Amino acid sequence: MLVCSVCSVPAFVYAYLIKVKKRLHLVMGYDPDRVANPSGLVSWVAGLFAAIGCVILSTGVLSHVFAGRG
Repeated sequence: MLVCSVCSVPAFVYAYLIKVKKRLHLVMGYDPDRVANPSGLVSWVAGLFAAIGCVILSTGVLSHVFAGRG
C-alpha cells in the first residue's frame, strides 16, 4: 500500500500543477498555435492525471484490504 501511495503522488502533483498553476509546458507536445481551447486542454489533461493517481492509489488500498484472503 505504501508503494502505491508514494507512486500516486506524482500524478496528483502533475494534475495540480497543470490545473491550478496552469503549467501547460508540462504537457508534452503542447503548441499554443494548434490548441483551440487551452482551458479545455488543461481540464482534460489534469483530469486524466488525477484519474491515474486515483487508480494507482485505489490499487494499493484494495491490495492491502484483500491481501491474504483466499
